[in-house]
Amino acid sequence: MRWLAIDTSGGSTVGVVEVPDGAAAVELSRAVSPDPRGHVEALAPMIKACLEEAGIEARHLEGIVVGTGPAPFTGLRVGISTAAALGRAVGCEVRGVSSLDAIAWHSSAQVVVTTDARRREVYWAAYAEGLGPADPGWRLHGPEVGPPSGVLEWVAAHRGDVIGPALAVHPELAEAEVADPEAESAVTPVALVEVAEAFLRVGAPTPLTPLYLRRPDVHVAGARKRAT
Repeated sequence: MRWLAIDTSGGSTVGVVEVPDGAAAVELSRAVSPDPRGHVEALAPMIKACLEEAGIEARHLEGIVVGTGPAPFTGLRVGISTAAALGRAVGCEVRGVSSLDAIAWHSSAQVVVTTDARRREVYWAAYAEGLGPADPGWRLHGPEVGPPSGVLEWVAAHRGDVIGPALAVHPELAEAEVADPEAESAVTPVALVEVAEAFLRVGAPTPLTPLYLRRPDVHVAGARKRAT
């Protein structure tokens, strides 16, 4: 089965992954842009380049998986809407999985995955050791958004290694004894596909529901006050 994987929870990551029957997933191509704000400009050329490198046409895709965050509104919406539109165009299923789940996927220890949420906050979720997406108890806590101190308090009470790209942004996490800078810190196309397939094997839903976790900054204006 040939998948296109897309994630825009930080920068932009795109890849083509093939999963032969009964065999491990193989990454055929990958493109990464670290720009956290240039998703609209970057995504379409990256998809085109990955398909060309993999030697396939979009109509030959059998599945698309997209990271659903948590992440800020604009970038996340670009990735999800692009995946949905491409899925309709080529006639294949589109699956959504948490970007935090994808980072946690290849870890064998109990971990707390953290990504930068801006505003001096992080998105984070905790995952159990020795389990995976097919196990109900894999995600121990979250996802949620809050200050890095909340992560450290949870770890102090429950243990776990702190991993993820937020370590490069928030010094209090990087300097903690529980930080693991050597662990996987980015969403990879193979991880997105393998998490989606793990959910599908047990019949778990993979909705295209974005995890914003914050209320929108823009609010509908109230009615005008009447002059007196």
